[in-house]
Amino acid sequence: MNKKLLTAFAVSSCISLYAQSNSVGVSTPTPTETLDINGTERIRELPVDGTSNVIYTKPDGTRSINKDQSFKALKTLVADANGVLGSVNWMPAQPSQVISGADGLDAVTTTRTISAVNGVLATTPVLATKTFTLLKKSMVTFSYNISVSDIVKANGDDLFDGISKKVGAKLILNSKDIIDSGIPFTNSGQKYAFGLFYLNGNRSIILNEGTYTVNLVGYLFSHTEDSNGIRATFGATSTDQFDIIAIPVQ
Repeated sequence: MNKKLLTAFAVSSCISLYAQSNSVGVSTPTPTETLDINGTERIRELPVDGTSNVIYTKPDGTRSINKDQSFKALKTLVADANGVLGSVNWMPAQPSQVISGADGLDAVTTTRTISAVNGVLATTPVLATKTFTLLKKSMVTFSYNISVSDIVKANGDDLFDGISKKVGAKLILNSKDIIDSGIPFTNSGQKYAFGLFYLNGNRSIILNEGTYTVNLVGYLFSHTEDSNGIRATFGATSTDQFDIIAIPVQ
């Protein structure tokens, strides 16, 4: 018996390969689908979603001469009770990535006091900052809650002059403002601005893979020709919050 015949016989004996009605069965003489495997399947190499130069198949379904095509997953493989494979048009849920927050700690560890007069916008030094890297395209949710206290005139006197002023906070992502929250008010009575104010903001943004830096700052503004101005302290309470959560998307 020649070598080719011996090899073919050995292979067919080892895997019990059957062909029937345009179907192929492995370890089963009665395949019900085009390929029917009666046993555990093992695939030694699976391309990773989003990687380049890992497959031959082009986007149009034809074959490239070289292994120079990217693999982009769009469906999830599923199976019914009989083991018949199929797909659904969605990807498995990805675990969220808590970049900042969720630890119950004060987000602003130092207080910042600033003053503003005569229509000039005064901004605090950075109250909280975070640099993070996304390994996959993600929906990133930013939220903050920052306290403002000791709101008085720029010289420290009680604030009840009836002139329009504003207390605010901004979230700046890679040098671009993405959230701006503020409390404009016209005080009309003694100690109208007495006590604590809380500035909060929330926004979700789709961001691509890459490294980002986000800064939280506070600001004050008093109307033009307002020589009394305003002074306030940011971050004086233990409930100040700054959270960033990323959820990968396809």
